[in-house]
Amino acid sequence: MSACSNSVVNPSPILTPTPTITATQIPTDTPTATATPNYPPFKIVIYPTATHSPTATTTATATPLPTLQPTATEVPTSSPTVVVVSTTAPTATLTTTPTITATRIPTETPTATSTPSATAVPSSTPTLTPSPAPTATPDPIALIEFVDNDDCRNLERGLLPTLDLTLARQGESVDVVAEVADDARERQQGLMCRAVVPVGTGMLFVFEQPRSLRFWMFNTYEPLDILYVDGERGVVNALRMEPCPRPDGYDDGDWRSSCTSAASGYGSNVAAKYALELPAGWLESNGWSLDELEGVEVSW
Repeated sequence: MSACSNSVVNPSPILTPTPTITATQIPTDTPTATATPNYPPFKIVIYPTATHSPTATTTATATPLPTLQPTATEVPTSSPTVVVVSTTAPTATLTTTPTITATRIPTETPTATSTPSATAVPSSTPTLTPSPAPTATPDPIALIEFVDNDDCRNLERGLLPTLDLTLARQGESVDVVAEVADDARERQQGLMCRAVVPVGTGMLFVFEQPRSLRFWMFNTYEPLDILYVDGERGVVNALRMEPCPRPDGYDDGDWRSSCTSAASGYGSNVAAKYALELPAGWLESNGWSLDELEGVEVSW
């Protein structure tokens, strides 16, 4: 900054000092500069003009969340002016141009806001494959058929109560659904007049005491395998029995006599408490030969 003066007394040279002072303004102080005159007396009036152009540049970077409006406090807000008036000697006027640094101080601390994480949603709908419905196992008892002729017409055609049996040997087993004949009338009829004895079925004959047993095939129509079982439920003998329906032209006496003769080899040979009749050949189809059944355990 420069200052100008006009004199009407003596055109003497005018000294106009132009000092350059760099000052750092502190908010509570007002700097004052005083110059001591050393020139001949004359009257000089100087009108200094102080220009204060503080420039504050603030660069703020704000995160999207939250948005802050910081408040900046600028200190100081006034510029000092020094005026010296002398009637005896010219007075040098020192004008300081303070350098002001503005610092913006945020009035609050931004708080970080967490953004909830997104939950992944499957873009495809899983395909459900329905499990096949289990196939019902047919009841073999329902496959039993009876012979319808004059010799069978008067026999009881109802089925007896059943029992699940298992034949077991050396880790192998065979399951049987057996009707139970445990009184004299049921044992007398046995499997007479059965047109079909389904595989997996049979009849268990139960006696009160172990004894030597013998069966015949009078009025039967299907071949049978018979297993004699002792009181400990172990097989003691096994053999094949052939059907013995009425031969053509036979009366009742001849017919019974023929079936008795055929049954001569159908006995247990030892004491047995149970007899199990099965469809002929079914055990052999499962790998169980009749000659190898001695000692096989029967459980129920």
